[in-house]
Amino acid sequence: MNRTLITTWALACALAWAQPAAALTEVAKHDDLTIGVGGRLQAMGFAEQLQADPYRSAGRIYLFLKQSRLELAARKGEVSFYSQLALGGEDVYTSNTNLTLLDMYAAGPLYGLASWRVGQFRVPFGRELMSNGGRLAFLDRSITAPFFTNGRDVGASLQGQVGPASVIAGVFTGGGRDTPQRYLPEILGIPMLVARASVGDVDADPYDLGQHDYQDTDRLRLGAGAGAMFTRDSRVGHSTVLNIKNTFEKSLLLSPGWNPYIGKKDPTTGEPAQGQLFQAGLDGAMRLPVAGGVASGEAELTYGSFGNEYGSLGVFGGRAQAAFYRKPYELALRYAVLFPDARFAATNATAGSPSLGATTAVLPDGAPIHEITPAFTWFLDGERLKLVFDLPVLLNAPIVTEKGIGSYNLVNQPDQTGLLTNPANTSSRQLVVQLRGGLQCAF
Repeated sequence: MNRTLITTWALACALAWAQPAAALTEVAKHDDLTIGVGGRLQAMGFAEQLQADPYRSAGRIYLFLKQSRLELAARKGEVSFYSQLALGGEDVYTSNTNLTLLDMYAAGPLYGLASWRVGQFRVPFGRELMSNGGRLAFLDRSITAPFFTNGRDVGASLQGQVGPASVIAGVFTGGGRDTPQRYLPEILGIPMLVARASVGDVDADPYDLGQHDYQDTDRLRLGAGAGAMFTRDSRVGHSTVLNIKNTFEKSLLLSPGWNPYIGKKDPTTGEPAQGQLFQAGLDGAMRLPVAGGVASGEAELTYGSFGNEYGSLGVFGGRAQAAFYRKPYELALRYAVLFPDARFAATNATAGSPSLGATTAVLPDGAPIHEITPAFTWFLDGERLKLVFDLPVLLNAPIVTEKGIGSYNLVNQPDQTGLLTNPANTSSRQLVVQLRGGLQCAF
């Protein structure tokens, strides 16, 4: 067994150097057992121009290794297995609930009537959130995504298909990915319940959506979906499940830097409040062969709310995008708008501060944030090797300025809301123009 694994990884490394490939490459097969590997890297250059920064240059430029993924898949008979690791600097690993494992699940048929999936995988909610990061028409998801993301979680789901109609129903812990075994006292709430219904022939895999899926577009293809998610928090130890969820896959509705209610505790007992999170959305997509290429479009509306005994928050977002692909190029345009709650606020958590526990509104006027993003993709070798350039223009972008240091764009750095609790710092809304260029190589 050890020899087989070593041989598998050696072959994977050799194939990675030899050629990039979009799908997993089969590296070993024995009877009805098949093993495949794959990987993806995305290098991204990023430039940004603010309207004003009183302390530093209003123009900035950065270079990141945006994604560094390694995948391993296996199939034995009708049961499949898949895992995906995030290597490099995608996240800042500061706790034991934020490690490198993204996916780790098994799946198979259920009496020929449905299919099951068990393990850790992306929560099946929202078209954009379910879209594969390697098959986006832009270098990142829209400005609405951080307010609704559920990331990966541990749980199980069933998926049934009748003709063009598909239904997914899942139950998850709600605590996110990579949660260690810790046997703490608890007061149970309701686990994360997720359901998604879709119809159409746009998507080959109802769990793994893509914005660049043109291979079978020989005629008009349409798809529509609706989804909902609900969970009521459980108290675990000194905190709650939603409080300890991985910061990098926690929606801003659950972030203590934006939600002034989620961290509240009973002043007498010190017990944290049990809140509830609800999200619902509608989406649609189309693909159409035209003029020797493929025209495509997507649209999505999403609503989310959080509430507990101390207060509630709600947020609404929409996205529409269109693209035209003619080998080997694609032009795309996206518009997104977010209507934030004026009650989003940062809480002063500085020990010893005279204003400890005081809140400061993040977006006091509740004015919408807009994004207009044109994009250009050059498929050098399909999804295996491509160059992507896009130009996000943000209107009414929230900016926080730290005295003596400079300004932060909260669209890109939402964790900087804590600066607002210092009265020496200021906030504003600005027009922000960004330029992103990225190279994706996959094998």
